[in-house]
Amino acid sequence: MQLAEVDREKLEKALADVLQFCQPRLSGFEAASASQAKKAFWLSMSGLVAGSVIGPALTAANATANATWTSALSGWAGATNFAGQALKTSGLSGATIAETRNKIISNVSAQIAVAADGTKSFDERKDALMKARADCTLYEIAVPSIPATE
Repeated sequence: MQLAEVDREKLEKALADVLQFCQPRLSGFEAASASQAKKAFWLSMSGLVAGSVIGPALTAANATANATWTSALSGWAGATNFAGQALKTSGLSGATIAETRNKIISNVSAQIAVAADGTKSFDERKDALMKARADCTLYEIAVPSIPATE
């Protein structure tokens, strides 16, 4: 289906507007995901080092003199393991935000494919761009412990 030049220009402008609108939102998801993942990683690593390196080294050096520190570091190691699992369950490990972002990208990409389909009418293509923009704004807040709606 051949579009008039004016309609083609309208679609191109609408597509540019959608991309300009969505990009900062998607970048925000990416930044938040990376931030949460880094925090979860370093929490986990601190527990790993405390429980497998520092605690045993203190025990080897002088178990009696370092008993308090050894106990504290062992507790920290166990607590960070539990905290890491709690972060995953509550959706704060970075993975949940990344999944939400990727789902939005998939939805937007599907609508852009419709908008770029030359066999579709102008109205179908324009509506697809409106849906793409809406997908950048309307999304489920995904928390692993809460079942997603179908």
